[in-house]
Amino acid sequence: MDAASLISSIPQLPPTVTAMHELFTLKTKYGEEFRAGALLDPPLGQCKQLISTIHDATIRDIMKKSPRRDMPDSIQYEDERWKLALRPIFGPEVKAKLAGLDAAARPVVTRIFELQAAFDWVNYYTEDEKIKKVFRQKEAALSSENAPGVARAKVELGKSLYEKQQQLWMDRFRKYTAALIALQQWMEKIDYGEKLSATDQKLAGKILGDVQARALEAHEKLVWNLTSIIMNGELTFSGFQILSMYGE
Repeated sequence: MDAASLISSIPQLPPTVTAMHELFTLKTKYGEEFRAGALLDPPLGQCKQLISTIHDATIRDIMKKSPRRDMPDSIQYEDERWKLALRPIFGPEVKAKLAGLDAAARPVVTRIFELQAAFDWVNYYTEDEKIKKVFRQKEAALSSENAPGVARAKVELGKSLYEKQQQLWMDRFRKYTAALIALQQWMEKIDYGEKLSATDQKLAGKILGDVQARALEAHEKLVWNLTSIIMNGELTFSGFQILSMYGE
């Protein structure tokens, strides 16, 4: 896992819709070309590949036990991969078993174990949804009005939505990337488990793989939600452009 490479491939979300438009729009001789896919597909692809490598045996076992005849194997594979990302984090009963590790390995594996809590993408999605819910309520109230200035008020509301989502997204980006870098540093101390004894590998192997997968899943979900934020931000940017054309 190359944390620096993955982090550098993720475009950071600018603080304004104008800056966001400029980042995700390429100017060509034919006009502007929206290029969100070109910027987001690489990190999404990298996360998907690494996660699949870690969880491949588990996913294929699930598919073997519960095949879905209503969809191709490739679709079920992705469906199972996404559902697997919702698994709960390891609890205190698993941490207690770390006491059986070699004295030199125990603090390193324990620190890796503790890092799992940093990749709280489900909480991030919940917080983001709360922001969107408030926006939808305010938007619905505006839609019921028929007064001068409603159009601008709606666009300003979209601007506020973008700014709140951007701040939350960047907070999680900083949190997840810092934890990912720390995870890589701790993993390197034990050569990703290769420096552990055979006994310690049996105790810690599942934890090491799971926490790495959880870190990658958090980044994948962060980038995935970026698509929605960008699209809504682009609509708000266009709204300001239209208002400017009509002098509002």
